[in-house]
Amino acid sequence: MSLLGDEFDTFFADAIEALQPYLDEIVCVGGCANALYRFHEHAGDVTWDFLGTMDFDAAVPHPLPLKDRPPVAKLMDDIGFKELTCGNADDAVIKYGPDDDNSAVDLEFLCDLSGLSKADQSRAAVSVQEGLYAQPLRYLAMSLNNTWRIDLGKVPGFRKLKGVTVQVPNPAAYVVSKILIRGEKRKPASMVKDCFYIYEVSTVFRNAFDVIREEYDRLTPCVPKWKKRFACDAQSLFESEHSEGPVSAVGVYRELGELKGETFDLTEEVVCRSVNRMLDALLS
Repeated sequence: MSLLGDEFDTFFADAIEALQPYLDEIVCVGGCANALYRFHEHAGDVTWDFLGTMDFDAAVPHPLPLKDRPPVAKLMDDIGFKELTCGNADDAVIKYGPDDDNSAVDLEFLCDLSGLSKADQSRAAVSVQEGLYAQPLRYLAMSLNNTWRIDLGKVPGFRKLKGVTVQVPNPAAYVVSKILIRGEKRKPASMVKDCFYIYEVSTVFRNAFDVIREEYDRLTPCVPKWKKRFACDAQSLFESEHSEGPVSAVGVYRELGELKGETFDLTEEVVCRSVNRMLDALLS
């Protein structure tokens, strides 16, 4: 069992080895976090391979201090990762990856939008360290606090990195931020995929809802109106098997599952029931 396939696994291992001086400040978010969740001590078994994209999203503080360490931009250059610009001017997203037009993998740094100037808040990428750019997103700070750690030595294919731990958002922060960010110019394709990721969290941690509830109670930063909006939006999104959440999750599963030859029979009813068990545990 690999993390996200041979190409991504090699890319991810190279990136993590290069970024070791910064791992205490980097949090793996997005689909990469979902893949890593399966190897956490609180995770239960799942019946299908991880179905996700080939990108590594790394959340970092703004600014990201040097602390007598080599700049991240230099570490990227040392392993042959090039700066990849997607878009133009203020709309340009900066990613890092192999200098290969045929490569499907990339690394993007993200930072929280709060505290930035109004001009920077409107940009797709801002400087977080000399030579390093990150995309600012609202609610990301939640994922940088009370993180969980995963020993990569427990992940098949990464045993050479035994003892190297990476941070992921605690599942409560992950799910809450996924719901809240839906109102922040999120691309429709990303919102659809997030529905499947939320379902996966509810499945992977089905035996640890009490732990996730504790994380939910101590979310930071998280003002009361955020939790109120989360409760309203999440319950509406997964209100019934015919709601947007379950329908989107099953659609993503079928699309990605067909590419991998998966045969697990996921239904909207299963998604609805699983996610609502998690929501009931968080909101009760």
